[in-house]
Amino acid sequence: MFEEIGGGSDKKKKWIMIGIGTAIIAIFLVIRNASKASQAAQQAQAANAPAPIPQITDTGSYPSDSFGGGVSGTGMDQTLATYLAIADQNASVQMGAVNDTLHTLQDQMNTNNANLQQQITAINTAHTVAGAIPTLPATTTTTDNTSHPDPHNITLVHFGNYATPRGGWNPNSVVDNLKQAGAAADMNARKQYASQAGISNYTGTAAQNVQLLNTLKAQGK
Repeated sequence: MFEEIGGGSDKKKKWIMIGIGTAIIAIFLVIRNASKASQAAQQAQAANAPAPIPQITDTGSYPSDSFGGGVSGTGMDQTLATYLAIADQNASVQMGAVNDTLHTLQDQMNTNNANLQQQITAINTAHTVAGAIPTLPATTTTTDNTSHPDPHNITLVHFGNYATPRGGWNPNSVVDNLKQAGAAADMNARKQYASQAGISNYTGTAAQNVQLLNTLKAQGK
């Protein structure tokens, strides 16, 4: 009898466990179906709802590079500031070099202009001097003794007879006149005659010869 009672108790426990498991399964299925229904409703609501406006926020960093690393905004700003500073420095250096070159060219132009001005001034001065009215030498009045020979007596040095030239004697030549009279007519003799006629520093000029000839003619020689 006790075995029957004990065997009935095991069966009861078995049916109880089966009932509990079935209930758990049923509850799980109910929850799963409810979850699916909720998800379907949310999806339908999301499909019917208007598209949300995207929100832009400053994350303080730039997009990742090809290697997957990110660059911070501060680092990029510092790099850009460094590049700009280098560019400004290079531009300043280049502008300084250009200014120095311009100053050098200006100095050269000023020097060339000064030299050119000096040359122009010198040329104008030379033209002015060349175009000036020349100063005429002072004229002195000398006594013309040609028409009035000195009355001193001239003693001729006898030389001999000269051959008459083919064209004859020139009456206006003191040499021909002396030769025609048979007197010496060389330079030394004429210097002697000129000294006797009062002609100083005789050198045989045309005026001295004319004066000597007139003196000889006046004395009938």
